[in-house]
Order: sequence, then C-alpha cells, then structure tokens
Amino acid sequence: ATGTGAYLLTTVTAPGTDDFTIECYINTDAASNGTQDGIFAINASTGGFQSNTNNQIRFTLGRAGGGGQDGGLEVNINGTAVDCGSNDIIQEGTWHHVAVTRASGTVKIWVDGVEKGSGTAAGDVTGTTFITGYYDGLYTFQGFMSNFRYRKGTAHYTTTFTAPTKPLERTSDTELIFAQSSHNPSNGF
Repeated sequence: ATGTGAYLLTTVTAPGTDDFTIECYINTDAASNGTQDGIFAINASTGGFQSNTNNQIRFTLGRAGGGGQDGGLEVNINGTAVDCGSNDIIQEGTWHHVAVTRASGTVKIWVDGVEKGSGTAAGDVTGTTFITGYYDGLYTFQGFMSNFRYRKGTAHYTTTFTAPTKPLERTSDTELIFAQSSHNPSNGF
C-alpha cells in the first residue's frame, strides 16, 4: 500500500481470545511528522473502517498511549493499548520487520526481531474483517508493506529472533498471507 487509497480488505477467522502472530515488513515516509498511520486492523465493520476500539485489534504507527508519537508503535485490543513507550522505533525510508504476538493474553510488539513493548490484552475479538493500511477511515499508512502474514493459534515469536530475510511461508496455522516476494523486502518489493 502506498497510503493513497490502496489497501487489502478481506475476511479472516476471528482471533477470539486465541494466541496469534501478525507480521509484515513496513517502509514508511511518515514516521516523523506526528501523524498516526494504521498498519492493520481486524474488526467487525464490513467496510473495515472502525473508529472505536470495540471488538477490534488495530496496530498503528505514530501512536502510543492514546496520542501521537513520532516513530512509535501501538497495538490496541478491545480498548486495551500496548505500546513501545518511546519515539523513533521506526525510522523513515527503512524497511522494518514488525510483528504483534499474543500468548495467553500477553501481547508483545517486535521490531526487527527485538521486543519493543509488552502488556496484557486478552480481549475477545469476534470480528472477521481484515484491513491493511488503515485503522479507521482517517489514518492511512504512508509508505510500503511487504510479506504480510496472520497466524491464528500461535505466538510464533517469544524471544529475540533474527527477522526473516526470505518470503514468509504458509504454515498450518496461517489465516492470511499476501504481498510475498521472491526478493528480499529491503530491495523494495
């Protein structure tokens, strides 16, 4: 997505209260301008755009603790926010592997294989609408995304890891996989 109206809207199996891993590569050109950009959301809105946090998982750039933050990341599950707590986690013009995992109610945010935020968010998300590039109709992602995967039932990352350098592969618990490339994401594909 380039942030100019391009997004993926589809349906997936609801996350419920299960463990999950949602990951992708992002390269933004709007990390330092104080704006908030949606990376993805899973919610109950058939159009994908939902401004409140009820029955929703949303992952945003430039947001922490309810406000704007340059280069910060936040995941919100049913109104419970977990964030990285600092600026400049994501730099503009650089590819970063980002992942959100939930294991037994503990949610973690990973950037380039390093845990950057952790908290408890065990909320039940019964919505099945998946959208990239937004978290509601106002906050579009400005930049590029690659190698996106949603795994339901598994918190794949639990300790520091080396970010994948090959296209992500479908596993038995993969709900959704797209924007796969035979090229390294750092090449811009």
